[in-house]
Amino acid sequence: MPEMARRTVLKNGLGLLSLTVAGRAATAAASFPDHQITVVCPFAPGGINDLCARVVARGLEQAFKQTAVVENKPGASSILGMAAIARSAPDGHNLVTCSDRIVCFPTIGATPFDIEKDFAPVTRLVVVPMFLVTRRGLGVKTIDELIALAKSNPNLTFASTGSGSTTHLTGSLFKARAGVNLVHVPYKGSIPAINDVVAGHVDVMFADLGGVAPFIDSGYVNAIAVASAKRSMRFPNISTFAEQGMADFEASLWIGLLARGGTPPETIAKINNVVRDTFADTELAKPIFNLGAEVATDTSENFIRLIDKERARMAPILRAENIHL
Repeated sequence: MPEMARRTVLKNGLGLLSLTVAGRAATAAASFPDHQITVVCPFAPGGINDLCARVVARGLEQAFKQTAVVENKPGASSILGMAAIARSAPDGHNLVTCSDRIVCFPTIGATPFDIEKDFAPVTRLVVVPMFLVTRRGLGVKTIDELIALAKSNPNLTFASTGSGSTTHLTGSLFKARAGVNLVHVPYKGSIPAINDVVAGHVDVMFADLGGVAPFIDSGYVNAIAVASAKRSMRFPNISTFAEQGMADFEASLWIGLLARGGTPPETIAKINNVVRDTFADTELAKPIFNLGAEVATDTSENFIRLIDKERARMAPILRAENIHL
């Protein structure tokens, strides 16, 4: 076959293939969802991430009239659950809730997936204030008292929801700012971590409001400060870090929703619209509001921009603190 004719046939063949693939993607997006939707929570049951996954599933099920279930797959700093989604079909039927630790993955260590290529951001869900809490009997009521104790006892421990998590990073930054040593003890989620603080096995933790509120109410942990710009409406008697003399120390946890990378944009838009409506519904999202979390749903495009911005902001901090998975 002459070279020119061969190129023409090849070009036409590739064009037909592209049209076929695009057509199949459009058909799949139009029929979504056509079977069960699974929302994976990569953390243990009971925490804010798990609660968000259940609200998402409930909203999708009601809107699409299709079964939606939550699967908890904790482990390896959320990598285990996320890896399951990275291996799934890019059709929107498999989703995963995530924490803001995803912005750290490219910097803190190798993962069995490419966080930028294997996942498609759908929307951020909520933002939750972080509280510095201690076990009962530690004998400190302020940040200065905790710093003084840590300087005299370099073996104090602090719990986190996993290496590279917001709770880990916040604890590491506190250590650096305060000039103290705290021994890091990572867990597979907020509930097992908080439970060990309550039990007295670990001394200190930066915990999200959703997981720690009941224990503050009951007095099973002591809340020293809130790491936000202003006091929490849920606990207005707990002062901020700035009020106790540590300026510009702010930290919050956010939870987001991801689909498999390559999911058709039309499907992402469908999910995004339903999830935003769900979290705007005061009845469906009542469990979220009861924990004092702030709804932060937005477009998928804005969520992508937020992730990029946070990734650039956190990378030099992670390197300076030498934080790895």
